[in-house]
Amino acid sequence: MSAVSARSDARSPRPSALGARLRNVLVSPRAGFTNALRKGAAQEATRSLLLVLVVLLDGVATMALWLKITGITQLAERTRDEATWGSVSAAVLVGAVFGALGYLLWGWIGSKLLASGEARASRDRLRLVWAFSVFPLAAYALAFVPLDLLLVGPEIFSTDRLDGSFAMVWAALSVAIGVSAAAWSVYLFWRGVEVVTGERGRRVFWFVALAAACGGLLYALVLIREVLA
Repeated sequence: MSAVSARSDARSPRPSALGARLRNVLVSPRAGFTNALRKGAAQEATRSLLLVLVVLLDGVATMALWLKITGITQLAERTRDEATWGSVSAAVLVGAVFGALGYLLWGWIGSKLLASGEARASRDRLRLVWAFSVFPLAAYALAFVPLDLLLVGPEIFSTDRLDGSFAMVWAALSVAIGVSAAAWSVYLFWRGVEVVTGERGRRVFWFVALAAACGGLLYALVLIREVLA
């Protein structure tokens, strides 16, 4: 029994240890990532179910923001009748899948661009940067998406004008906090890429742009489909 427990501990870090690393990243990104990405630690952390949940929640938050922003800007048309509990639930699940696919794609493509002989180690470190960086978005999904549905309802994701001043104020607040969480995640991601690559400036920008492309490609395809429909 003890041998099994030892092997389990070797495969993945304890939630408390992972939480401490995440807290350090949020408080002091560069120092936190330096500690979290040390040799061996990244590979262990990427096996954590907690980080899998964070990545999935990031996808949920991104989908929720995408639905709201495309609705506000009228880039897509979704009537109140189309924004039902069933359609919103399906969209949230699709968002979780998109988040996981973006995470996997980023680790694979990003590691190809690093001038490192340890492709597996580079892939794990890049994916860990993604997972740690999107925690603000994951927290937003956990807190605000349920509140959006409980306080306003699925019509908050439609392009129709909301009824009542409270619903409109809440929708604006929800979008503002979501965008702020996204900006915080981008900042954390930038710092993490700096630690992994040892680079600054333009090269880091292109890595961040590549990650955004990995995360946004599927959304762009869906948007094109909606616009042409």
